[in-house]
Amino acid sequence: MLKRLEIIGNLSLEEDILEGFAEKKVGRHRTSIMPVHGNGLSGPCYGDPVWPEENFYLLLFLPEEDVPVVEDIIRSVRETHRGTGLACFLSECDVKEF
Repeated sequence: MLKRLEIIGNLSLEEDILEGFAEKKVGRHRTSIMPVHGNGLSGPCYGDPVWPEENFYLLLFLPEEDVPVVEDIIRSVRETHRGTGLACFLSECDVKEF
C-alpha cells in the first residue's frame, strides 16, 4: 500500500530534508511547489516586507516501508531547527490507472 505524504515547511528547511532523502535513498519521486504562503502554527509566511518568510510544499507517494525512514529524517530536521515551521500529513492512498 502506498502512503501519501505532504510536507509544508519553512523554505530554509527544504535542503536539509532533501539531503536526508538522498542519503537514505527515499522520496525520489516527488512534486515540489515553491514558494508557498500561508499562516500556520509557527506564524505567517507571506514573502512580503511584513512577513518575509516563505514555505515549500512537497508531495510524495511512498511505499509503506519508507515511511519510518522519512519520519526519522523529519524528526532530525525538527530537532536541529527547533521553532522553525514544519508540518507533515500522512494518509493512505489508492492508486488507480485510467
